[in-house]
Amino acid sequence: MKKLITTTVLTSTLLVSQASASDILFDLEFQNTGLDLVYSDADFTAKNDYTLAGKSSDDSALGAAIHYGATFKVKDSKFTVTPELYYELTNVEANDVDGSTDKLKIKNRKGANLKFGYKLSNYTPYIGVGIANADYEVDWASLSRKNSSSETSMTYTFGTKYHLNNKAFISLELGYQELELDSPSPYTAKYDADLTTIKTGISYKF
Repeated sequence: MKKLITTTVLTSTLLVSQASASDILFDLEFQNTGLDLVYSDADFTAKNDYTLAGKSSDDSALGAAIHYGATFKVKDSKFTVTPELYYELTNVEANDVDGSTDKLKIKNRKGANLKFGYKLSNYTPYIGVGIANADYEVDWASLSRKNSSSETSMTYTFGTKYHLNNKAFISLELGYQELELDSPSPYTAKYDADLTTIKTGISYKF
């Protein structure tokens, strides 16, 4: 019982300390939600002899995304920190080069970013790091069979925001993610996928 009480007190003290530090260091500037148009380009590289693309394949596609974020301003400075969540439709695929219609498609991504910015008048350039989970599907058309799986890895972003007014901003962002994709049965197909995205969108601040 004493250990439980001691642990509870220490945990509460830590949480209070963290909250106090947050109050001292950051001010919530605004929250935002919005829509993005996404251009995705993927370079698929084969890792074994039973891959859909044989050696390599490249594909690009247009998609869309929704996002939610909260921007905190570092007190007495122009630096900002923005945690962000997003869901993105990707739809890039690797096609088989052996004449069959088998293919592997990255369908969508769910992710979280932490963006570090610096406010310059109406502009806020930023860099970001995050993590994203990509859902992909292997269509064994030659066998009339489909399998799905997912892969999670780090993401890296660079972009800028332009504040139209105190209620909205537009953004342009370049993103990058490396994925290792293993095809589910019946065959073992392994890919390295380099995914590059360009996003442009509009966000509402509240």
